[in-house]
Formats: sequence, structure tokens, C-alpha cells
Amino acid sequence: MSTEPDNGWLDRRAAEGMLLQVKEELAKPLETPPFQAFLDMLGHIGSERGNSLLDVGCGVGAYAALVDKFHPGIEYRGCDISPHMIEIARREFDPDFGRGRGSRFTVRDALDLQWGADIILASSLIEVCPNWRDVLRHLCSLDFKWLILNRVRLWNDPDHPTTERIYTTIYGTPSFEVVHNGHRWGTLRTIPKEAGGINTHTIVYQAEPETRLVCLLFEREEK
Repeated sequence: MSTEPDNGWLDRRAAEGMLLQVKEELAKPLETPPFQAFLDMLGHIGSERGNSLLDVGCGVGAYAALVDKFHPGIEYRGCDISPHMIEIARREFDPDFGRGRGSRFTVRDALDLQWGADIILASSLIEVCPNWRDVLRHLCSLDFKWLILNRVRLWNDPDHPTTERIYTTIYGTPSFEVVHNGHRWGTLRTIPKEAGGINTHTIVYQAEPETRLVCLLFEREEK
């Protein structure tokens, strides 16, 4: 089984377009709602308690730049299924890569992960994976203290289909069709709860008539 999204996300042009978008957002991170929500969640956790972070579906590595700037004490690692995304992440946000040290970015399917971290981050990941429930269950099976689900889209209409297919483009790339998931509070909370995760904080940073974009923080209960 694979978390592989539609082929458009694996195209080099999508990775290059994503980098242009990320650079614009990183120029003003505290004015970019998903980044601000992520930083707020790290503030709730506290760097003295969360020493390592695994970014699953890291794309071109935007969150590495945020961790380096605002929480340099946290050890960051990122993985993505797209070789093109990882190639750009290493070039842009991994200064030690190619200097005799291994990279903190790796090409890996989320369902192949066998390790965790104090903090696991999945930003936009469950929105673009057709089998997002399997992905979320696998992430919850890993060793972690906190799980951050960012850029999660929730439908306001309970009768709206949870999955649709849309055409998207990133900074001028040719449009491509992708899976676009919406979610329900119940499902999002039930899967982590089964693994001992309690939803301790929720940030809603974009509300529209049909949807809301949210960031969710789950803390695993100590056994």
C-alpha cells in the first residue's frame, strides 16, 4: 500500500512551483496563517519538552526553515514521497547536505515509516492522500508525544462528500487533477484517540461558508 498522491504532485514542475510559493510565505511567516498556527502549537508544547520533530509529507522543506528560525533547539527531520520535493528541500534548507553528512530530508512513503519523534507534523498530507485514513492510523502507530495536523480542511455541511477531485496549479504550473479531501471532526479525533491521543488545542485560521482550515494538536496519554 502506498500514500502516493496523484501523479501531478510528483511532477518536477509542481515542486518548483511549490518552492516559489514557500519563499513568498517564508518572507512573512507570522502573516502566513498555517505557519503562525504551527508556531503557536510549538509554543503550547514548549521546546524543553519537544526536542525532535518529524515532518511527514514535508514538501520542499518550509517547516524546516521555521524550526531553524524560531525553535533552533528542536532537531528536525523531514520526509516526502516526491524525489523532486526532497531534492529542492536539501538544496534550500539543508546546508550540511553534501558535506560528508547525511541529509535531514529523505524520500520515503509515510506508510513505510518505522520511527517517530517527540513531535510528528503532517501539514496538508491527509488532504491530498486518497487513503488518508490509513496514513493517519499509521502515523498514530508511531512513537510520538505530540501529533500536529495542519492545513486540515473541515466541511461545514455534514452532507458534503468528503472526497472530491479538483484541478489545481502552483505558480503557473500546468493544471493537474488531484484528490481533495474534506474531513469531519469525528473521524479526525477518533483515529488519534484510538492510539491514546487527546485533542488538546485547535486553531481555526480560515473560515469560509463551506469549509474551515484548522490546525490540530494531539497529545499522547502517558501509559
